Amino acid sequence: MGCYRGCCRGCYRGRYRGRHRGVIGVLWGPPPSPSPLPPPPEPWAPPSPAGAELLTPAPDDSAEASNYTVWQGDNATLSCALDAEVTRVAWLNRSQLLFAGGDKWSRDPRVRLVARGPPHFAVAIAGVGPQDEGPYTCALQTPARPRTARLFLSVQVPARITEVSGPVTVDEGGDVTLRCLAAGRPEPSVSWRLPRATGATPGELLAIGGIRRGQAGRYLCEATNGVAQPDTRAVAVTVNCE
Repeated sequence: MGCYRGCCRGCYRGRYRGRHRGVIGVLWGPPPSPSPLPPPPEPWAPPSPAGAELLTPAPDDSAEASNYTVWQGDNATLSCALDAEVTRVAWLNRSQLLFAGGDKWSRDPRVRLVARGPPHFAVAIAGVGPQDEGPYTCALQTPARPRTARLFLSVQVPARITEVSGPVTVDEGGDVTLRCLAAGRPEPSVSWRLPRATGATPGELLAIGGIRRGQAGRYLCEATNGVAQPDTRAVAVTVNCE
C-alpha cells in the first residue's frame, strides 16, 4: 500500500489531486458488480473535426493534459500506451473509475473496453455528449514507479436555433423587431439575411424602423459555430400597404 499511496502523490498532483483522493484506495480492488468483457469490436475510426485524432498520451508525470476534441454524437476512444513493465492500469474520469484492468467500474453502458494491451489500454465512449467533457487520467503502475497520462476531452455541439420570431404582419411605416436565439459549443454567432440583400446583419435582434413595402419577404436567421452545418430559420414579414 505504501507504493500505492505514492501513486496518489505522484500521479494526481496539481488540479486533479483533490478530485481523485479517496478513489485510489479501491483502484485495484474488485468492482462492485463485475461485467463480462464485450466481444472484440470491429475496427473503426470515429468521425471527428479536422485535426482531431485518437490520442495515445505518453505516461509522463510532468506533462500537461493533452486535448482531444470530438463532436456531439461521435464515438471517442481514449488510448494509453503500455509497455511490458506495466503491472496495473486504469482509466478514470475525474474521480470516477471507468476501468481497472479488465474490470469495469463505470455503470454507463456507453463505456466499453476496446484494448487491454500491451501496447495499448483503451476505452471507448459511444455517442459522446457534453456530460462527457472533462479530464481523463490513465494511471499506470510499474515496479519502478507509478506513472500517469492525462487528456482533456472537449465536446463540440453544433449550433442550434432555440427561439425565433413567428410570422409578422405590419402596416407600412411601422416598426418591426425580429429575434433569434441559438445554443451550441462553442457559442454560435447569429446573423440575419434580408430579402434582396447581398450581405448579412450580425446580431440576435434585427430592428427595422419605418418599414417599407419593398422590405417585405422572408428574413433568414443563421446560427453557426464551425461545427457541422449552420442552422437556419426563416421568418415571413408581410407589409400592409394603403
